[in-house]
Amino acid sequence: MTNDSHAILRPKTRHAWCGPAAAEIRQPGWLMTFVDLVSLLLAFFVLMFAMSAPDRNQWQRATGSIVEALGGAMVMRDVAPPDPSSMEPAQVSPRGLDLGYLERLLGEKLAAAPELGTARLRRVDGRLVLSLPNELLFAGGDASLSAAGRAAVFALSVALDTVVNRLQVRGHTDPRALAPGGRFNSNWELSLARALSVAEAMRAAGMRKPVSVRGVADGHYAADLPAAGTATRAAFARRVDIVFGAGRDW
Repeated sequence: MTNDSHAILRPKTRHAWCGPAAAEIRQPGWLMTFVDLVSLLLAFFVLMFAMSAPDRNQWQRATGSIVEALGGAMVMRDVAPPDPSSMEPAQVSPRGLDLGYLERLLGEKLAAAPELGTARLRRVDGRLVLSLPNELLFAGGDASLSAAGRAAVFALSVALDTVVNRLQVRGHTDPRALAPGGRFNSNWELSLARALSVAEAMRAAGMRKPVSVRGVADGHYAADLPAAGTATRAAFARRVDIVFGAGRDW
């Protein structure tokens, strides 16, 4: 038998590792699922550890080891939370009435009070100002309220009974120097005394809200009515202002 015949009679065998099916068997698809499962389990245990409270003794031993490793450096330890009963509430200044609404409200009340017929409402630097001319309150260079002045302040106190905004009384004068030998040595003393007289009369009329008092003399003279004539500005400078802020009290 020739070599060619042996080649013809030799059986052809198929090996299990050959062909497309064997290639699919060699690809471990289950391994990807296993890796995903292990990753999820690892994330779960990390989450459980993060949510657990550490043992205090173990924590102290760990911090002690850190102190030794750092050569005695201080490590912050747990501090007990403050007692809520010993904590004072924060001081908050709530807002009062809207100044636009307050202006309309006072305008109506002033119109209904003839004693305050010469009073004037205006806005200055974000505040509402009620100006009372000295002729309405005082006689000459005196700081004591006249009878008409007391009636005007009483009517004003009634009008302000429901107003919760912060309030300040300011006395003003014109720039002219006082005559020597008088009761007051300066316009500042006169303006402060007049503001005090108005504030005390408001207290006597029943007002219980805090009232701040200032004497500014002619400090605002240059800014008041700059377009008006000298006589008009001087007359307006002699006044007592009731100043309302946006918040409650001072």
